[in-house]
Amino acid sequence: MRLAIIVLAVLGLLAAGSAAVVVQTMKLRVGVPVAEVLVAQMDLPASTCLTAENVKRESIPTPALPHGCLLDPSQAIGRYLIAPLLKGQVVTESCLVARGSLAEKLYTLAPGMTVATVAVPSRSINDSLLYSGCYVDVLASLREGAGSDARFVSGTLFKMIQVWGTGDDAGGLAPSSQDQQKAKGKSAGAGGTIKVHLLATEEQTEILQMVGERGTITLTVRNPREVTPSGLQAELVADENLRRALGLMPEPPVTIALAEPAPGPADMNEVDPLPLKPPRIVEVILGQKVTEQKFPPKDDESGRNQ
Repeated sequence: MRLAIIVLAVLGLLAAGSAAVVVQTMKLRVGVPVAEVLVAQMDLPASTCLTAENVKRESIPTPALPHGCLLDPSQAIGRYLIAPLLKGQVVTESCLVARGSLAEKLYTLAPGMTVATVAVPSRSINDSLLYSGCYVDVLASLREGAGSDARFVSGTLFKMIQVWGTGDDAGGLAPSSQDQQKAKGKSAGAGGTIKVHLLATEEQTEILQMVGERGTITLTVRNPREVTPSGLQAELVADENLRRALGLMPEPPVTIALAEPAPGPADMNEVDPLPLKPPRIVEVILGQKVTEQKFPPKDDESGRNQ
């Protein structure tokens, strides 16, 4: 896939270069009709948001004009390039992301944000209630366990998640109003499901995918008057049972009781200290005077108190 993309990019650059050569050649011919169209003023990579400095009206021979070329700067300024443009290349509608499409909105996503697609049972919600820009709460129902011990766990997963679109077309060229009506009537696809595209963080996208693989997702539409700037960041509000079913609850710590080590054999080099003996009291008689003197006890075995 990567090789194919590289080959297509190289072919596109060669085609653009060939077109520029043809344009320059035809400019030298006298009497060839010309028209003023938008031309790139510098080499521009894909995903560039065009400004007034990037494009300018120039006179180009009419036979060299590609299909869908743009005539006025207002048709291009502020729009994003799908493919790179070379300096002097004519700007066409096919070079730009369609105005108002989800693809154009993707370029304005904040860092870390994605568009997650979920399949919602058509019986759970009327798809006419869903529109791009509305806010919904996401409910999940999961089966926990197996066999006779299996049980269903359900509850609210997220609150205040924004809807970016419904149906099979999540972006690309903006469909006409007639095509939108047809897509709206066919939004309930095979299996009685509706595809809904939600603005979510990477972590929320992983959780939504997990629920979609193991359970069922349903939506409830929020009152637009309840949407406040402080409530625009959806948070995980699942209760403990739902978190456990999703594997989002940390495992409880395992407590291991360690037995006290058994007393080992006494060290033969260690000798319990002997208690101190009281001093010896000796009466000393000097003439008629009698006094008492204390002397340390004798201990020939341990040598203590000597």
